[in-house]
Amino acid sequence: MGIPGAAIATVLAVCIQLVWTLSESIKQNSIKIKVSYLFHTDKTIQKDFNRYTLPIVGNYFFWGGGVTIFSAIIGHLGNDAVAASSLVNIVRNTLACVSKGLGTAGVILVGNELGKNNIGLAKHSVKLAGIIGVVTCILLILMRPLILKFSGLTETATGYLSGMLLICSYYMIAGSINNMVIGGIFCAGGKSKFGCICDGVVLWLIVMPAALSAAFYFKLPVLAVYFILCLDECIKIPIVFWYYRKYTWAQNLTKR
Repeated sequence: MGIPGAAIATVLAVCIQLVWTLSESIKQNSIKIKVSYLFHTDKTIQKDFNRYTLPIVGNYFFWGGGVTIFSAIIGHLGNDAVAASSLVNIVRNTLACVSKGLGTAGVILVGNELGKNNIGLAKHSVKLAGIIGVVTCILLILMRPLILKFSGLTETATGYLSGMLLICSYYMIAGSINNMVIGGIFCAGGKSKFGCICDGVVLWLIVMPAALSAAFYFKLPVLAVYFILCLDECIKIPIVFWYYRKYTWAQNLTKR
């Protein structure tokens, strides 16, 4: 079915996800989904909700726009680059599921511990995220020969694929740590604004201008442009750890 088939499959997947989520919510002892929660009558809770969640929404807007520009840059590099990048994204997103899930769980678990004035779990979570990042990096390198063998791409695209997989290996480590710290720990401590600013500045003021210049002005090789596009997570690591070590994120957000 080509492009229409991809669109239909995407819509069906999201619909199945919605039905599954709603069916889980009606089970006993499950979190109930109520629209009324978005319009809470308690002004203090509503204010806190907006304060801590709006930066997260903004962060998703940054990433959504970034993905669009990313695709435009890769598309400019030719069909072989697009084919290789598409396959790499599938592999990367599949392996990154663990770290992204860990970050999501971290918001809940670390938030509960901070409500008890305990930051021990947050420290252990960072170590766990680092270990998961290293494991996924090694796994990606080990899978690389098999992926290249069964990719079915042209010789040029296969060459791009080989380099992109190696580039993604370091990306997995940095991404795993950032998913936990920015998407989990900082949000749990009410510092989601820092993550929004950090992601926005690094992505839109550093990586994207550099990648656009490399692709359209300097006309650098495909792998050089892809390398620049994958630098965002690595650039954020020193900034994230500097802020993490300040421990100003360790806040108890519960209302006594």
